[in-house]
Amino acid sequence: MVYINQEDRKLIKNEGFIILNRGESECNIVGGNLYTFNLLHGTEFMPDISNSILFIEDDAMVGDFFSVEFDRNLQSLIH
Repeated sequence: MVYINQEDRKLIKNEGFIILNRGESECNIVGGNLYTFNLLHGTEFMPDISNSILFIEDDAMVGDFFSVEFDRNLQSLIH
């Protein structure tokens, strides 16, 4: 995100990662931006994400809009 006023930025402290399910796995790892994956969906450039660990990130949006948009785009990718 580009801030027009560099002196008036509000930074959010990163508290570190959260482990959702501890364990081990052996498979392919694919990662990228959620919106980009959805743009690639249906094209020859979309990687095969079946049987993979998928790391996704999204833009730094906040509030209820983020959770709704993230869920909608994630469901689209899953289907």
